[in-house]
Amino acid sequence: MTKSEYLGAIRVRLLGLPEADIKKAIDFYEEAISDRMEDGLTEDQAIAELDTPQLAADKILMETPLPKLVKATSTAQAQARSQALTQSQMQTQGRSSGPMPDQSQSQGSAKKTVSPWIIVLLILGSPIWLPLGIAVAAVALAIVVTIFAVLLSVVVAVFAIGIGGIAAVLAALVALVLGKGVPALMQLAAALILIGISLLLFIPLKAGFLWFIELMGRLGNSIKQYFINKRNAGI
Repeated sequence: MTKSEYLGAIRVRLLGLPEADIKKAIDFYEEAISDRMEDGLTEDQAIAELDTPQLAADKILMETPLPKLVKATSTAQAQARSQALTQSQMQTQGRSSGPMPDQSQSQGSAKKTVSPWIIVLLILGSPIWLPLGIAVAAVALAIVVTIFAVLLSVVVAVFAIGIGGIAAVLAALVALVLGKGVPALMQLAAALILIGISLLLFIPLKAGFLWFIELMGRLGNSIKQYFINKRNAGI
């Protein structure tokens, strides 16, 4: 595989992304190949040391923000459907004016002509699957927002307890200075208890936040991988 073929394969798998993002990725791998060739490797050896075009493109897509990835996938699929439909029409015209194609070409043409029917079925079924998809997305979003709201409320409560305890300590010290004695000591003890509670709650609170962040990261990566698999299946 030559450098141009390698970079071209990556570009094909990044279709739908903004041209600036594709150019940045192509420039990175082009520079990586050039650096290895400057170190004495041949073009084939330099390319062999890098990821395969699919793996390289998958890494780039995994680093792409999810909204941009979804949009890019939709754009790439639309381009692929348009290209398949155009090729199908050209083959149909060729059959009407030229020699009969062989069996493999007929099978390939039949596969490509399925795409418009799938589009029609999706459009006709949109009153069913579109509201269902929106409902599922809304439920998932509600669950995420609920978990975040619970964690946020716990954070506010813990900070409130800690700040209240510190304020109570200052008030108790002032009371001791004023000579209130036992009531001031009781207030000081209660304030220290509040501070201790806030410190004890900080540990599970931190663990909960780390768990939530990890969960959202895994969920985001799973969604990205789903769209990447869809892209790879269409190439």
